[in-house]
Amino acid sequence: MCRLIHDRFSVDLSIEENAILAMFLIGGINTTKEISKTNPVVLYAFHGRGTASSLRDVTNTISKQNNAYAYDYDLNKEFDQATKEITSILKKIDRGAGVLVIYDMGSIRTILENIIKTNDINIRMLELPLTMIGIEAARKSANTDDIDEVYHEITSDLRRYNPFRNRRKLIITLCHTGEGGAVQLKNYIEQYSKLNSRVVK
Repeated sequence: MCRLIHDRFSVDLSIEENAILAMFLIGGINTTKEISKTNPVVLYAFHGRGTASSLRDVTNTISKQNNAYAYDYDLNKEFDQATKEITSILKKIDRGAGVLVIYDMGSIRTILENIIKTNDINIRMLELPLTMIGIEAARKSANTDDIDEVYHEITSDLRRYNPFRNRRKLIITLCHTGEGGAVQLKNYIEQYSKLNSRVVK
């Protein structure tokens, strides 16, 4: 490079200038390979146009992680076609550690269960039945003029969607020696833990 500069521009570079030029040239070369991330990623899969995409955009904007993706399940789309498209997305976004799929209704769960059986993708499913809740609220609202009636019925439905919502956790302590270890452990948990659980021995 120094000889080329000399021949073309008739300029002689000092040793220091040669060293600086070499540093710039070497620094501009990427000698390290990009390390692929193996973290899990998130996929929103919701019925409707733009529902999942909006959730993806908000998630990536606020978290600044850019590891959330979306599949908008058009209501007019055939089941088999949706299965192919979701499979393709999962294969594309999976970084090797799996995909957490947040979805709204049972048909998507059926698709995911079929994909799990036929593909080597680590998938975890999290159901948030927002669409079903909205559908039920709309139907109930159309048959009454009492908003409180609709509210209480939907609240009751939420318990059906999440049967463990209002159940208290129970901790059982056991001692196979018969020397009071279960009692001591029970007392310790009740005194120091913040589990908000009932403890029995």
